[in-house]
Amino acid sequence: MQRVHRFRISHPPAPRSFLLALFLTLLMPGLGHVYCGELGRGLRYWAGCFAVVFLAFASWLYWLYVPWLTLGVLLLGWSFLVGILAADLWRIVHDDGRRYVLRQSNHGVVYLSLFLGLWGGPLLLGQHIVRRVRIGLVSIEDREMFPKLLEGDRVLYDRTAYRERPPVAGELVVVRWSPGVLRVARVIATGGHTVTLQGGHPTVDGQPVPWAPVDDLRVPALGDGPEALELASLVAYAEVPGEDAYVVTYGAVPPSDPPPVVLAPGELFVMGDNRAEVLEGARFGRMPADAVLGRPRFVFASHTPDGDLRDGRIGWPVR
Repeated sequence: MQRVHRFRISHPPAPRSFLLALFLTLLMPGLGHVYCGELGRGLRYWAGCFAVVFLAFASWLYWLYVPWLTLGVLLLGWSFLVGILAADLWRIVHDDGRRYVLRQSNHGVVYLSLFLGLWGGPLLLGQHIVRRVRIGLVSIEDREMFPKLLEGDRVLYDRTAYRERPPVAGELVVVRWSPGVLRVARVIATGGHTVTLQGGHPTVDGQPVPWAPVDDLRVPALGDGPEALELASLVAYAEVPGEDAYVVTYGAVPPSDPPPVVLAPGELFVMGDNRAEVLEGARFGRMPADAVLGRPRFVFASHTPDGDLRDGRIGWPVR
């Protein structure tokens, strides 16, 4: 009996890799389609995604709100988009891939040029311009703004907040304290006023800034570190220089009072909210108004002195 040999005819592998196409899509929407020969469709995907990202970023820059809702919506939209693009790439690779003929655009240099020129480059350049013109970051490296800010907080501030008007008493400012050193401080008085400190409490033109004891002082995401021990030893007061009150703290024994300060036009008197720490370190007093860099908005990141993340403080507004 003659044996019959059966041969299985195998198809050649598709010249396009779905995983590589998906990876390029994650780098830049539409780049995976360029890899699969769909140059026009890929550029349309890129243009639509770039427009959405640009509008979302522009709205955030305009209002500078805590962006949790926007980030959530963008992440959901991004996941949905990646799913649609992945399904389309799967169809292209497995249905039409064996008939695909390599083009001149199928080259790593082309993909890198498109990514840098249309996606990565514009985003990095835009971030650099925005940080120089609109927003900045300041790191809190001490406890002089406790309880408003904790050591290890990184605070985003608005560079344009005081371009239309100068800061007033009670507002928070980011100041250039010395070359290379930025600090967050509270404005106590502005030019033309005389400031004295009596037991650590500020007095402006002979009138004490109104204050009242605070019975229950709470600090978001404080934890059980050294800040919690310090909190137990402090006395808290609500100061009201204008319409908005803020909380300040004092040690058990206030230091001696410094001499009065008469502010010239264009000067500010600033100090932190942890008055005992501020007075002990002598980091308070007059500052030129042009040393003000902006107004703090919210906590961008926060770590304990041991390096642990304080996730409960991320996005916390600073007022």
